[in-house]
Parts: sequence; C-alpha cells; structure tokens
Amino acid sequence: MSNHKIHILEKGFKKRHPYKKLRELLFSPYWFPVEYSRAQIRDRGYEVHFFKDVSDALFDCDILILSSRTIDTIIATDSRYESRTAFCIECKEKVPHLVWFDARDSAGNCQFDVLPIVDAYLKRSLYRDRSIYGKPLYYGREYTDYYHREYNFIEPVETEKNPQCETEVLNDLSLVNKMHAAWGCGAEYHWPTYSKLDIVRYFGHAGLLKFSPNHIVEPVTRSPKAKRHVSFASLFDEKRYGVKTVGYQRKLGYDASAALDIPNKIVGRVPRNDFYNTLADAKVTVSVFGWGEICFREYEATYCGSSILMADMSNIETYPNFYQADKYYTPFKWDFSDFEEKLRYLLDHDDERIEIATAAQQFLMQQWTDDGRKAFADHFINIITK
Repeated sequence: MSNHKIHILEKGFKKRHPYKKLRELLFSPYWFPVEYSRAQIRDRGYEVHFFKDVSDALFDCDILILSSRTIDTIIATDSRYESRTAFCIECKEKVPHLVWFDARDSAGNCQFDVLPIVDAYLKRSLYRDRSIYGKPLYYGREYTDYYHREYNFIEPVETEKNPQCETEVLNDLSLVNKMHAAWGCGAEYHWPTYSKLDIVRYFGHAGLLKFSPNHIVEPVTRSPKAKRHVSFASLFDEKRYGVKTVGYQRKLGYDASAALDIPNKIVGRVPRNDFYNTLADAKVTVSVFGWGEICFREYEATYCGSSILMADMSNIETYPNFYQADKYYTPFKWDFSDFEEKLRYLLDHDDERIEIATAAQQFLMQQWTDDGRKAFADHFINIITK
C-alpha cells in the first residue's frame, strides 16, 4: 500500500546538503523539523515532497500545505492570482485536504481570510484562550494591546503601515477548531544563518553546532554548571523596531535592566562576534517579546547553559512545550513589577538556577533524539490531518 502524499509549497526551502552547502540548509528553518523527521513521518504512512513553484505535480497529493510567506510572494509577483483567498480557493478545488502554514512570528496577527477555505490552519504559536481571536487587539497582538491599554501607549502617526501589525478579528469563533499550534523555535533549525566559516569564527568556546555524519548540524551544549562571569545578559533594545508598539516591552526591559545595580551585567545589543560567547558566560539571560512572543534567544541561551528569565508566556501554546514556568524558564510580569525580585532570586540561588537551566537544556536536546523525531512526526501528522 502506497504512502499518503504530502506536498509543501515553500519557495525558500533548501534540501539537506553536504557541508559546502551549509548556508542553504540554514536558510529556511520552518521546515527543518519536517525534513529532519522525514523517515519517521514515512514510517507512519506519509511521504513528504517540497515544491518551489505551482505546477500540475503540486496538486497530485493527498494533503497540500501552503506556506504563507511563499504565497504572499506568489500573489505579489504573479498576476494570475488576485489574493490569498483566490489562490486558496483554486487549490482547494484541486486537492482533498488543504492546510495553511502561517509563518508569522506572533500568536496574534493572523490571516483569517483563508480560514473558512482551508481544512487546517497551522501557526507557529497560538493563544491558549482561542476566544482572544474574536477581539480587536491594538497592533494585532495581546501584548501590544496590553501596553496600549495599561500604559496608554499610542503608536506615533508617522509609523508606516506594516503587514505584521494588521488587526484582524475572527467573527466566527467556531473556525478556531481549525487552528492548531504547529512548531516554533524549539523544533526549528536556526543556528544561525551564517556560513560555515562564520560558525567556526564566531562561536568560540560556546560552540553551538557540530556536524553529524548525515550532514545535519546539531547543537553542542555548555553545561549550566560551568563557571560564568556575567551575572545577567539583556541583549536587546527597542531601536530596531520601526513599530514602537511592538518594541515597547523591549524598551521597558532595557530600562529595567540598565537601572539595576548588579555588577558584571551586560545590557544592550552586542556584536555578532560576541553574542554566543556572552550567552555562554551569562548566569541568566533575559528575554522579551519582539515581532512575536517567542525568540530564538531563549533556545540559544539554553544550549549555552544560561537560565532564562522571560516575560510570562502562560498565554502561549507552541511545540515543543518549552514555556513551562519555573521548570524550563522563570517568568516575570509584563509590567516588570517583579522583574528585579525574580532576577536577584536566580542570582542568589545558584542551585535552583542551574536546576532550571539543566532541565531546559535536557528538554531541548531530547528533540534531537530518535524519540524526539518520532514525537514530532506524531505531532505533525496529527495537526495536518485534523
């Protein structure tokens, strides 16, 4: 009996390749876990194929997955298609099961126009309380809406319109049954998008990557018990965000970090050359929201053995389930009222800090094992066939 065929339309996908093509492997992280678990997916009766362009062969499948960034590119460059919905309607007429993969960063900022058409809507993270999607959120996110309401923050009028800040409301909440949390940075391959030379040059003793025989690059960890000279690292500011509402939490986090009288801290962005060495030398890494709630920094720091202190993530659902408070990370309130207390506690209680960092690191490394691949394959098949 032949396997069910899953076709994925993704222009940016680069197939696994020997070392000299490492940059191509690193280019498209979203689909890395699918490629990495390809054999386990096949064992469950499904064969995955990637397509960069629309063709008759694309529609010869049981399940078609459309990657949102690819479709946006097609709509912008191909006059045959007027909109996302028009494209999805045409696809739906040609395949038995249509899936939309929303690659946008935030759990908010959805593309609800396609939801009535597709059979399943995957998003890298979702709000646990799906009723939130029926409410208008200022700049499309729960946290931007929070700072607008609680701090009376209003976006400057000169800010240019940004598609990542659309505020769409889902009028028919019964459609949330189609929405499923796909996978985020904890499953994606994103270490980092530089060349092999950059990896050798910049990682230093942190050494996040190693080459394996099948040309997959896997994380290398640094023990949380290792001696560390940096008390905490807040490696961010709000200046890179043209949309001030999106960067507002970063501003609060930067100001709160800079104001603390704690020695050996590093606050603000550092050169790329120093980034991983800083994480590997920090007892605590502070993480805040940006375009989305989830940031690669949490995972990079965890591989480096640093303990994560982060804005509360209890409202977010993603895969793998990394954001378990006081188990894999330490949360603080969005108003930063307990930020200093939580930070000083971690710095004063080495055993607890190391315990959390170790548990988080072990959890992430589990994703790279055969059991981790099997678990991802089960998750992937479950969400695309619902």
